[in-house]
Amino acid sequence: MHKQSQSVGIVDFLMHREERHIIIHKNKTSSTITFAQLYENILQAVSLVRSVGVSADSRVAVVAENSYDALLIDLVLLKVGSTTVQVPETSAKDMITLVGEHRLNYIITTKQHKNIVNLSDYAEVITVSDLLVYKRIESNKYPDVNLTGVPAIIFSSGTSGKIKKLLVNGPGIIYHANAFFSLFDAEPDDLFLIFLPLSNYQQKLLIYGCILSGINFCLTDIGNVLGALKSIKPTMFLAPPIFYETAWKLSQVPLTVSGGSEQTNTGMDNKEERLNNYFGGNLRIAWSGMAPIARNILKSFQECGVPLYEAYGMTEYGPITANSLLHNRFGSVGSTIVPGSVYIAHNDEIMVRTKYLLTSGYLDESPSDEKKVYVDAETIATGDIGYIDDDGYLFIRGRKKDILITSSGHKIHPQLIEHAFHDIPNVTYTILMGNDQPHLGVLVIVNKSEPDTKKQISNRICQLNTGVCRIFPIRKWCVREGEFSPENGMLTRNMKLNRTNIVEKYQADVFS
Repeated sequence: MHKQSQSVGIVDFLMHREERHIIIHKNKTSSTITFAQLYENILQAVSLVRSVGVSADSRVAVVAENSYDALLIDLVLLKVGSTTVQVPETSAKDMITLVGEHRLNYIITTKQHKNIVNLSDYAEVITVSDLLVYKRIESNKYPDVNLTGVPAIIFSSGTSGKIKKLLVNGPGIIYHANAFFSLFDAEPDDLFLIFLPLSNYQQKLLIYGCILSGINFCLTDIGNVLGALKSIKPTMFLAPPIFYETAWKLSQVPLTVSGGSEQTNTGMDNKEERLNNYFGGNLRIAWSGMAPIARNILKSFQECGVPLYEAYGMTEYGPITANSLLHNRFGSVGSTIVPGSVYIAHNDEIMVRTKYLLTSGYLDESPSDEKKVYVDAETIATGDIGYIDDDGYLFIRGRKKDILITSSGHKIHPQLIEHAFHDIPNVTYTILMGNDQPHLGVLVIVNKSEPDTKKQISNRICQLNTGVCRIFPIRKWCVREGEFSPENGMLTRNMKLNRTNIVEKYQADVFS
């Protein structure tokens, strides 16, 4: 039996910071609402949803793109104490099926998305703002699992590609949202730009953290983020590595002036200006998370004066470590956000512990599989291999399950070698292979295959084979043009390499 969620208090914090505001940016336009106005709208909507039976025992699926409506209904359901299942709009039908439609009492959707989910067993009962609320026609009093007191069911694909359903732990929400925002002292004019889908729970944690800390924030979406960066000019920002890598590449392109001629690139000053302008020119701090970032990209940002730092977290646990303005060690993922929360196990696996885990377990996973991650009520095994230096900074060598074991028994962390290719122009991804092989192979994905790129790749392999790969050399390699994305299965939902799918598709090319 789960207790009533303690996370409902987040909404009441809006009244403690009533002068703070939220910007909703969409289609080149922005609208602003204060925390106090949002609070009043939430109370009105709470009364409305309760009038049709939504309660702390309800399980509610939400299908809505980033918008004021999506923000409003999330906070409304948090206040009511319902179990929210915010599903990605691009795969709403499949994700609702994954959770189990029989477990849902309500489905809330925008008019735009109502046709992509099965509503045959539901009847429209009310409209909240521009959201349509559908109630299950047949009573669902006896679900197969008790979710009372669970604020949300969220999704995680990890690096396996298999989507898992996690049960959010109410007390952990406030704890982890506060922990991350304790890394810095908020300034009166701070503005956090949030743009990834709210079905990614990390984005909701950022919103909750802004509310708890009294920080202004802007909510937009992937399609509008570039316009929002330029017009809103945020001071805080968080994105996956691929966003910063794209920004870096675009900043290298000379500007075009009137008449179609190119402005001469006079050196770093021009590059600095373009990169800073890309992010609005007002960034005080930005983080890269969700996947490892190439060291050359991180270094280049910092050399150009863009305060980009690496952070590390886990969907099951929440934010774990981060670099910041005052505490930064290049190459690490930062120091622990909560002192004493990270330790290294005997097999070099990174372990995290706290009395307030962000999630309490999986839904529909076997106890043995769950135990591999949730070691006990306060400890989670991350699946990452790493070490902590003498000053408390955490370094990650790679994923435990990604370790390659050659036919001769040598064990290799692929990321140590893959990072060696990231500074070669046109290279977007490098994947090391070699399980059960007598030698290693490398797949290099480029955005444009050029002779000079292939020559640099060949030279880098020669350097590695005389250095770190001397005992287990790279004998096979191939270059392929293309893009990796969650849609084609080469990346997970969290923008990490889906190594299982990549190896399945490309291993024959590499070792032929």
